[in-house]
Formats: sequence, structure tokens, C-alpha cells
Amino acid sequence: MLSLMPRLLLACLVIIAAAPAVCVAQINEHSAIREPVKLILDTDMSGDCDDAGALAVLHALADRGECEILAVVTNRRDLTDASAAAVDAINTYYGRGEIPIGTDKIGPTALQRASPYTIALRDEFEHDVPADADVKDAIDVYRRALIAEADQSVTICSIGAFSNLAELVRVAPELVRTKVQRLVVMGGHFPKSNRRETNIAAHVEAAQYVADHWPGEIVWHGFEVGEQLVTGAGLKATPKNNPVRRSYELRPMPGNKMSIDNGKPSYDQAAALYAVRGGEPKFWQVIRNGRVEVKEPGITSWLQESLSDKSAEHSYVKIASSPQQLADVIEELMVAPPQKVSDEEVSDEQRKIRELESMADLALVPPTPNLSPLPEYSYENLDYGMTIGISQTPGGRLWACWVAGGDSPKAFFVVATSDDDGENWTQPRLVLDSHSNELPRPRSILVGNLWTDPNGKVWLFFDQSMDMFDGRGGVWAIVCENPDADDPTWSAPRRIWHGVTLNKPTVLSSGDWMLPVSLDERGGLGVFRDCFQNLDPLRGANVFVSKDQGETWHRRGRATFPNPDWHEHMIVQRNDDSLWMLARTRNGIMESTSVDSGKTWSAAVASKIKHPNARFHVRRLQSGRLLLIKHGDAIDSHHGRVGLSAWLSEDEGQTWLGGLMLDERKGISYPDGFQSSNGSIYISYDRNRATDGEVLMARFTEADIEARKLVSPDSKLRCLISRPLATQPSADR
Repeated sequence: MLSLMPRLLLACLVIIAAAPAVCVAQINEHSAIREPVKLILDTDMSGDCDDAGALAVLHALADRGECEILAVVTNRRDLTDASAAAVDAINTYYGRGEIPIGTDKIGPTALQRASPYTIALRDEFEHDVPADADVKDAIDVYRRALIAEADQSVTICSIGAFSNLAELVRVAPELVRTKVQRLVVMGGHFPKSNRRETNIAAHVEAAQYVADHWPGEIVWHGFEVGEQLVTGAGLKATPKNNPVRRSYELRPMPGNKMSIDNGKPSYDQAAALYAVRGGEPKFWQVIRNGRVEVKEPGITSWLQESLSDKSAEHSYVKIASSPQQLADVIEELMVAPPQKVSDEEVSDEQRKIRELESMADLALVPPTPNLSPLPEYSYENLDYGMTIGISQTPGGRLWACWVAGGDSPKAFFVVATSDDDGENWTQPRLVLDSHSNELPRPRSILVGNLWTDPNGKVWLFFDQSMDMFDGRGGVWAIVCENPDADDPTWSAPRRIWHGVTLNKPTVLSSGDWMLPVSLDERGGLGVFRDCFQNLDPLRGANVFVSKDQGETWHRRGRATFPNPDWHEHMIVQRNDDSLWMLARTRNGIMESTSVDSGKTWSAAVASKIKHPNARFHVRRLQSGRLLLIKHGDAIDSHHGRVGLSAWLSEDEGQTWLGGLMLDERKGISYPDGFQSSNGSIYISYDRNRATDGEVLMARFTEADIEARKLVSPDSKLRCLISRPLATQPSADR
């Protein structure tokens, strides 16, 4: 158990095959039709025991492959200071003691009372977390969990006070907007009641703030829903070492009974079930297109609004069928035995994997862009140069980025600009360096790209990972909205997904932006080679799409290639709207095609373009022709990383003409580029990274490519962008 070093992704694949035979139909109906729901539980694990029941439901659903519990945070300061311990005792019982836990350090004080069961769970069951006051802060756990996941992919289930949610949306509204798909809350009475409800009344101001400011969908489960769903008596048949059973044994009910005797209402379990399985019509009637209004002293009312009203993002639910039928489903999940290996049975090798995965969470901390990097990062102090990318602003300024520190865990990004078409370049004016002497292993920023979007904003994509790649990595971006200004400003770093990206997005005819993202195979991952096995089904040449100008990105599909080497895939949309993907492999360039906008891809085939195991560049030009930058002086041959040539295709890549040699020397590699509005083509590349460390630029036109020599007056080759002065230059000039 590693709760003190939270990790954001489960270490092991859920063993669906081990689920009880009685649940096979549920597996087929739910888990087989979609990916597991990524879920964060926000609970007041203290007063009522239905919080324990809800957590049991979520673990049972996780055992069936229907959800992945990313984190659990507590939201109501319990007088016993043992809420986190109770959560961890339950997580440990279900074999998930590594799930990150956070607590609200202040918490609401209204209706505060001592829990009847958290002390018992703390003292009688295995766990490894300290008192609530010493556990990680809930907002920090929220941030780390959300940053690690894809846009619009996380469901939050709130079954308590709204204190954490209100603080989260106050301090990180953009993170909530981009990462959270849905918020499901247990709270209130609907459609209207004069009775206050405990979860609302516990912190009315917080509930009001969430209802008024949450930037997305909220599904409300009122008191009247769970009141009809009595469950818990079945826990008597579960083992005595079940902490959920123990919580029901200790929670008193009217008539000198305990909750386990005859059961109790399932307020929280109903919300948890909905958070994972959604509004199944056989169970739920969903009232949509409205908003919830919260008033003192904890009263809610439903305000119906028109479908066109953008504020109408709330809904509430009613039970659509027999309450007993729904209660039976909840009860079955609550009493299901754990299917995941307990922590006592985890091997030393598995513990080591968990430790490394927890360490990899350090790569989820966003780096701080350094906008005043001199003199520490001046050319006199740099000793390496590997090109990342080049781009141009609407005002004509050139931006170039390259890697310093080495093709190694020491890597970091350096960015400079030119205001005279590449003749002269500034000293580094932006550095991304996430190294720290306090880290147990190096944290690197190794690959990425620069891109000017159709709106004139400059994007710097970068990966961040422990070592060179920790098995998960992470694609991040910062955006500059004033790239022509004297003092350009950049947005805070934002994590898009796992993996790395090395090439620019492609703007499709639909207006969508398609970003290539590589999640590499584990063969070359070094010490992290066995980590994040749950991501194996997603490894490959992924494509992400933004339909909202980069506000959010969604994974659409992936192609797979034999013997990939970071894929470094590029995508061209053909005239028939099919997508043509070229990828780097250890055997050269391979190709795949998609005819459904990137959802599925054809089996990989070897390309007619012969190329070493190295980066290449292919883009659609304004003329409609395709541009190819490759090694060698012919399409069907190469001599390794020697020479870099430019080619054109007028038949969608079937044949190529031209062959302008941009640089014939050895040690040339990693082309990236763009075409400016005046038709000039700009390509950046590097030469002898560890010795000369040069980052260079070629400026030319389609006419130059056709002539196989420079014929345009403004064309120029071998323009120097940067040369680190701390290197030992090679003799080959």
C-alpha cells in the first residue's frame, strides 16, 4: 500500500474473468461496450455508513472493469480525524490500497458530529494512512488526478458536503472545464421541498457556489431517490473482516437497531451507481434542461429552462422502475467479494512497480515556463542541440525550439525568435526545464513541437516524463496569444494526455485539429518497463482531435506498427478525405490509412519512401501538392542520417518530383517546418547534436524543389539558428 505516495492510474489490469458467474450478464452489458469510467469519489466518510456502501459499490464495479477509481477525497471534517483511515481500510480490503486519498483540512463545521464507525475501521482493519490532518490536501489530490487524464474523461461523484468542489472550481476552473465530463452529486430534494438536506446544509455557501459556477454538467440525486432504496442487510453474509460490514454494524438506526439488521436508505450508493453506469432507462428517468437553485438553510429547487439556454446544464433523476429492482442491483454490488489481489498477496516485483508508478506521478507536476532564462541558459552554457520545431507568427516572427541537455534524462527545451526572417536569432527567451535536485530520478522534457494555429496563436507542445520515458509520459501544451509582442506571454502548462507528440497538428477539411500522440511500447522503457500495464491497449500511434480550437482534445483512434520507435507519425488528409499516416519504425517508414476520420486504421504496410530510423516531414502545401523532407538523394534509397532533401508530389504521394538537397553533410536529422503565407517553405533541423549541436534552417520554394537548386531570390540554405558554445565542434564543417 502506497497511499502516502499517491499514483493516479491503477497498477494492474482489472481481472474481469475472476468476477462471479452470476455477474456475467452485467459484464457483457456494461464493461464490454465502453472503456472504464474514470472516477473520483468525494465523500463525507463519517456520519452515515452509506458512504462506505457507495465505496463498496465502486470497487465492485471496478472489479467488473466498469470504472477506474482515480482518487478518493473526503469533504467533511470528522471529529474522529479518521475519515481517510476508514477510506483506506475499505480500499485495502478490495486490493486497492494504493488509491490516492486527500482530505479537506478546514471542512464544513455545520452539523458536525463524531462518526460511529471510522475509529473502528481505523483501529480494526489494515491501512497505512495517518490522521486526516496529515493526509495530502484534497485539492492537491484533485489537481494531480485530473491533470493525468484526457480531456472530458473524468466523472466526479460527490456524496457529501460541497466544500472541496467549491474550492476546486474557485482555484482551477479551467482544469475542471477541460477534464471533467460530468459531476454526479447526492444532495437536495427535487423538484422542490421546504426541507433542508444534510449534504447541502453542511456547507450551504459551497453548495451555492458549485450550483452557480460549475462549468459543465451536473446530475443531481435528491434525498427522495435513496430514501426508497433500502440495502445493507445482505452484508451479514459477508466475512467479518469486511470493513463495510463493520460500518453497518456500528451505524445505529431508530428502534435500537443497527443498519446491518434491516438495512438503510442508499442515498450515496444510488449516485455512485449512476456515476458509472449512467442514466439506464430501465432504472432512471432523467429530467434535463434546467438548473438547481440553493438557498439557506440548505433548501434546493429545480428551475426548468429552455433547451437553447446555455446555462441549462443541470438535471435530476427519478426512479423509473421498481425501487426494489434497483435496490437489488445495489445490494448485489455491495456484498460482492473483492476480486483484486489483496495487498498482502502482492509480490515484491509488484510492489516495486507500484513504487515506480508512484514516482512517475512527479511528472504530473506542471513545469514553470522560464521567461527570463539568461544568463544561466545562454549559448555559452549550452552543450547540445536537437531541433524540436519551427513556426511563424501572423506578423512574420519566427519561433524555433530545440532540446538542450542531451538526448537523455537531462533534456530540457530552449526557445528563441527571429524578426528578420531567420538571419539573426535572439538568445534563449523561453526555457522549459523541470529538473530538480530534490527528485529521486531525473524529470525530463525531451520532445514536442511548435505550431501556429489558424487563429495566430503559437502552441508549444512538449512531453514531460521521469527519466526519458516512464511508461506513461505526458503531452503538455502552453499557448501564446501575443507571439509578436515585445514581451510575449504564455498560458499555464496543460496536460492533454499520456505519451509524447513530435509533430504539428493537421487541420482537417472539417475544421477539426488532429494531433498525433505516440504512446510507445514498453520494450525500451528502462527501469519503468513494467509500469502502467493498464495502458497497453492504448499503446500505438494515437490521434487526438479538437473540435473547439484546442479548448479540449479527445482521443479518436490509433494505428499500430511493428517495431515502432516513438512513431513520430504525421498525418495528411487526402483529396478523397481519407487520412494517410506515415510513421517512423526501426525498419523505416511505414504507412496506414483511415477512411472514418481516424477512428480505425488499416494494417501497417512498408512505405515506398525508403528512409532510416529517423524523423521525416510531410505536409500539404497551399498549391495542393504534398511536401516531403527525407534523408538521401532519392525516394527509394538513403544512406542513413546523411543529407536532407525536399520533394513534391502531385498525385497524393504515389510519385515524387524534385529532390532539392538542403544539406548534404553527415549527422543531419529531425526536420520540421511550415509554409508561410507568401509560399516560402521553412525547415529546421539539427547537425551533430552532441558535438556541433547546431540547429539550422532552410528557406526555399516549390520552384527551388522542382529545379533541384535555389532559383528564388529569397531562398537560403544552412541558416544558423543556434550553436551551443560549450560543445566540442566536429571537424566536418
